[in-house]
Amino acid sequence: MKLVFFRLRRNAYSRLISAAAVLLGVLLLGATSYYAVGEGRWSWFDCFYMTIITLSTVGFAETDVREAGALVVAVHRADGDYVYNPGSEHLLQEGDSLFVLAESQDVANLRAGMAAGAGT
Repeated sequence: MKLVFFRLRRNAYSRLISAAAVLLGVLLLGATSYYAVGEGRWSWFDCFYMTIITLSTVGFAETDVREAGALVVAVHRADGDYVYNPGSEHLLQEGDSLFVLAESQDVANLRAGMAAGAGT
């Protein structure tokens, strides 16, 4: 008994079109995901750019979470509560303590900026 398998023969042009369509689909999905995660903060060009450098594993260190040099990991409120991983929606109040990951120079810059009222 002989099994016969039928294979669809495709020429190189149709395979190239298929590969391009898959690549375009991945780029669209990636850019749309960046746009959704960023909640519209980034332009579509930026979203496509980030998708391309992510897929190509180039990186360029575009997504540095320590842009300001200091990373606030927690806030100890004056009333005793803790806020872990505070975002930009958390406002500091008088008497709050910050838990910061930073170099000593970055901590000094953060203190100077807060004393000067930066970001208000």
